[in-house]
Amino acid sequence: MGDAMGTGNDAASVTGATAAATVAAGGAPELPGLKPEPVLLAVSWVTFLTLLFVLTRIAWRPILHALARREETIRDALENAERARSALQEAETRRRETLDEADRRAKQIVASATRVAEEAGRRIQESARAESETLLATARRDIASERERAAAELRSEAAALAVDLAGRILADQIDGPAARRLAEASVKQVTP
Repeated sequence: MGDAMGTGNDAASVTGATAAATVAAGGAPELPGLKPEPVLLAVSWVTFLTLLFVLTRIAWRPILHALARREETIRDALENAERARSALQEAETRRRETLDEADRRAKQIVASATRVAEEAGRRIQESARAESETLLATARRDIASERERAAAELRSEAAALAVDLAGRILADQIDGPAARRLAEASVKQVTP
């Protein structure tokens, strides 16, 4: 095994020494297998150009077409995304406007209900006040009427009692016409 390795190293040393000598002499180093062969070079170029032509005809156009379709798909997707974003933004704007309108209408309803309630309360108070004043006036009239009736009745009874009492007292002392004058004077004094 040691022999095989020594032999490989010797060949590398010889090739390296030959290359170094060529470079030192001012020339390009000659490496085995790297010398261009004109036939091989021509075959390589013909193969390359043929492969380029075939790939251009067969693969390049479909690849370009696929790339164009992909680009169009991406462009459409971006446009759709932009339209969706715009629609979403418009929907959000409409939602906010609707909420604002609902809030405004709710405030109007509350304000209107408050005004109606205040007006109803005011009318109820006025109605109650008017009714109480009417009842109070009626009660005062009834009281005054009853007072007058009671006073008239009292005067009538007082006059009757006075006449009866005076009649008893005077029956013993006064004759008929004088008693009558005295009774009439008493009645006039009792009535206002």
